[in-house]
Amino acid sequence: MLLRLSGWIPDGLISEARDRLVAEDLQSLARTVSLAVVERGVPLTDRDADLLAGVLTGCGLDAGPLSRVPRQATEPVPTWDFAPAPLTALRTGGDRIGRCLDLTDDQDLTISPDLLDDRDRTMIDLVAGRPGCLGLWRTWRFPPTGSPGRRVYLIEVTPRTDPSMLALRAQVALSDQGEISPQIETYASGSPLPLYQRTARAWSSLLWASTPPHLIHRAPVYDTIDPGTGPRFAPDHPLLTDIYLRERLTGYLTSATLVRANDVLRDDIVDPARRATVPWNFRTDGAWIWSDALAYYLREHGLAPTGDFLDHLRTASARPPELDSVTTFRARATLHRKQSPMP
Repeated sequence: MLLRLSGWIPDGLISEARDRLVAEDLQSLARTVSLAVVERGVPLTDRDADLLAGVLTGCGLDAGPLSRVPRQATEPVPTWDFAPAPLTALRTGGDRIGRCLDLTDDQDLTISPDLLDDRDRTMIDLVAGRPGCLGLWRTWRFPPTGSPGRRVYLIEVTPRTDPSMLALRAQVALSDQGEISPQIETYASGSPLPLYQRTARAWSSLLWASTPPHLIHRAPVYDTIDPGTGPRFAPDHPLLTDIYLRERLTGYLTSATLVRANDVLRDDIVDPARRATVPWNFRTDGAWIWSDALAYYLREHGLAPTGDFLDHLRTASARPPELDSVTTFRARATLHRKQSPMP
């Protein structure tokens, strides 16, 4: 519930509530949270409202005021804006800073000298030496009013690791660095994240991970892209005539992890009569990134993926691997990294 209330009640109250949770002071925790949601009219899902009312009642407190809190079936949409870097780095990095960065990779780390500071390094040192930590992200949160932004950290841990205790230790470490009401979002791997944390992580920088970075290749769709006439396939572009292999590869290509959804449908350049039929989502298996257009042209016209990517697909298993959040994030960072356009 505290994860779902982040960004909706004051940061200081969230930090205080997490302190109370670790101390197992449920009475103070419930009182603090209920007062905040009632005074601010924060909408709650039925699940959270019932949970909070149950804790209040169990502690001998009055749950009646919660009846004034609006309820809704789904999570409220965050009103914050997020960025993977502070304003100083956004200014110096310019358009080289995409919507997310992998700062465990030198390609992104060298974009701006302002991407990391002492507080970030304190957090890296904290998680790097602690068993059970899987990944550390940092985003900068900006309100629509234009007030100063503030950093928010997200830490993913194994299911057997206590996220509440880790959040408390991180709050103490950042407070010692001068951070006021540190914002630490800790969660267990595999658990569903509320929209606030999902949005924050999508627009963040990966600061540390338990696995080292690795090269993720980008597979081109077309053979060439002419500035005047647009994309094209070469007349001798290889065809895949083996129907069984074509179906297997198409299934692999379309079932891999989605890293970027795109509602835009492009025209078929092989059959111009097919307007707005080519999908343009991006997927990954952790080793390569590709567009759904590759599967379309393979299925509809037998046009084979080329080069090393085809070799990779031929030797891959029947189904793409299940990817962890760090690998998926690194693929997204690769996709958004400023580089030469991919055909």
